[in-house]
Amino acid sequence: MSYQVKIEKFEGPLDLLLELIEKEKLEITEVSLSKVTDQFLAFIEQNHDIEASFLADFLVVAAQLLFIKSKALLPSLELEEEASLTVDELEYRLKEYKKFKEIAQEIKRIFHAPRYSFERKFFRPKQELFYPGENLSLDALKNSFENLIQYFEEQEKLEEKSIEKTVSISEKITEIKSFLVKNQKLDFELMTSETKSKVDVVVTFLALLELVKQRSVKLSQERDFGNILIEKIKDE
Repeated sequence: MSYQVKIEKFEGPLDLLLELIEKEKLEITEVSLSKVTDQFLAFIEQNHDIEASFLADFLVVAAQLLFIKSKALLPSLELEEEASLTVDELEYRLKEYKKFKEIAQEIKRIFHAPRYSFERKFFRPKQELFYPGENLSLDALKNSFENLIQYFEEQEKLEEKSIEKTVSISEKITEIKSFLVKNQKLDFELMTSETKSKVDVVVTFLALLELVKQRSVKLSQERDFGNILIEKIKDE
């Protein structure tokens, strides 16, 4: 839907009229805004299915033309501060509306512009499949597997060993205490002479250190690195 303005100095779209006036190619004082308005009202009467956006566009352009003409006819008019702010705000809004309208037209142009695209052919990934030959027999398959197995080295069998139970420190403490019930003193070498495991000797020594910490026994040596004598501390 297009609306054409027909006046003495101009004939064409309303947007073009505004553009010529803003670029000072046409004097606003030579434009009769009343005629423009009358023509638009007549256009509305002839077209009853006009969209609301079309009416809004006319009102914005007409307001801007009226604003420009009022400034041209009354250049020396001094407005109050509140009125001046209202005029400045109107001018700002009109410029913003024009900016958004131009952007909308550009988006519309891009949307309706011819676009070219080339579709990609369907890509089917290649699957690696194995199909045995027609002459393959069970004997040939058996021989192939036997030859394949020969390439693998026989795994070395590990020597079987039984894992001996390790006595805990708490169990060894209980054992030492039971010895000290019958004997006031113990000999560390004699106590560990029948032990086959080095781990058991270490656990026995750690148990003795814990008993010393608990002030249950005291240890003594006649010389460095000599035999350790274990003596029970009597309860006071």
